[in-house]
Amino acid sequence: MRHKGYTAKVIYDDASGLLRGEVLDLQDDISFSAPAVAQLRREFHAAVDGYLLDCATRGVEPAKPFSGKVLLRMPPDLHRKATITAAALDVSLNDFLVASIEVGVARIAAVRQDDQP
Repeated sequence: MRHKGYTAKVIYDDASGLLRGEVLDLQDDISFSAPAVAQLRREFHAAVDGYLLDCATRGVEPAKPFSGKVLLRMPPDLHRKATITAAALDVSLNDFLVASIEVGVARIAAVRQDDQP
């Protein structure tokens, strides 16, 4: 689920029979629940809107969903291989890593689409 640039992860809680969601983009814990998808969507929108209103009331800048900056740690050998590959393609290491992540995300999304009936 997405609303105003924020993303929610949804799970089904079998014990309570509720759908539970949490906003992934923030350090603050924002969660919501409902028995049905339509109501869950409304609860998600209300949670994000409430967060934004609370920030505005307090005069605090709301957290941006993502800054676009990531600290990445990898094995030195993989770092070397990635740097060599980027140089061979005549692109920066950053551009190579971004493109590689895009390909990986697209492949996973395609597999998930194939799994759905």
